[in-house]
Amino acid sequence: MWVGGQIQPPKKIVSVPPIYPDLASQARVQGMVILEAIIDPRGNVTNVRVLCSIPLLDRAAIDAVRQWKYEPTLLNGSPVPIVMTPREKSCIPRKDSVTRLYAGV
Repeated sequence: MWVGGQIQPPKKIVSVPPIYPDLASQARVQGMVILEAIIDPRGNVTNVRVLCSIPLLDRAAIDAVRQWKYEPTLLNGSPVPIVMTPREKSCIPRKDSVTRLYAGV
């Protein structure tokens, strides 16, 4: 089941930012990785696959999204699995800050 129409995006209740890979930082690689994820009826991310890749950032994005937790999506009062496309935008971190992450659906 996909988000849209009467199915609203579930509310994210746990968000884990990706760990910016050293090699990506050294190479000054930044950008957005687009993923497809299945959220199970309990709100857990179960399957994640890359739709739009940045090879040096893919693993960090996948590892972070797999730790996210959502409120269950309900259909007629019962929790159902859904497919979502989280987008991870990773920017090169400054020495005095943590990696900036923007996630959306």
